[in-house]
Amino acid sequence: MSFVMKHSSWLVSGGNLEKEPRITELRNQCRIIRTTELAAAQETLHDLERRKEELLKYYSPASLLHRLEEATNKTDDELKPYINSFLIEKLILLHLCRSTRNCGTHTTNMY
Repeated sequence: MSFVMKHSSWLVSGGNLEKEPRITELRNQCRIIRTTELAAAQETLHDLERRKEELLKYYSPASLLHRLEEATNKTDDELKPYINSFLIEKLILLHLCRSTRNCGTHTTNMY
């Protein structure tokens, strides 16, 4: 019985020794794959973190306020000619109303 067990053990160990180069090769392949995938995942993570920082900066309260002020200033600049034109016409209309009223007052006093 002991001889059979020794012989069986010897056969198994021989099979294991034959498989050792293949096991080493598979370990190396796993290491390469793990390293490659880790590098790709880290690069993706870095890109996502950079994008997150850009978005946080773009939508920060200070940035939103600054863009709102710029838009307000731009709108004010675009509206200045219209406002000036309106004010000039309003002044002309106001002057015309006053003149007409004054003329009407003189005419009323004559009667």
